[in-house]
Amino acid sequence: MNYRGYDILRAEGVASAEECRTVCAGHPGCGYFSYAEETRLCDLKHPQALTGRVLSDYHTSGAACCKDYNLGTAGKGFLDAPNLENLFS
Repeated sequence: MNYRGYDILRAEGVASAEECRTVCAGHPGCGYFSYAEETRLCDLKHPQALTGRVLSDYHTSGAACCKDYNLGTAGKGFLDAPNLENLFS
């Protein structure tokens, strides 16, 4: 999963999706993140980034707030709060 657009900041050399989430959680205005393991790039996203949500084989993405959820793997990980589907019904 990836979020297209709504970029706040790109951090380079980030070791993991969990570290990317931590960077996002510590940045004012960051609601979501997308992490590319292959390039070690962490894109911090505006809270409205859900509208740019697309499938991706190269990113693990999620919300800054939800540290208790499993990360999954690149291309399969969507790290977000439960019941997210309700936002799109």
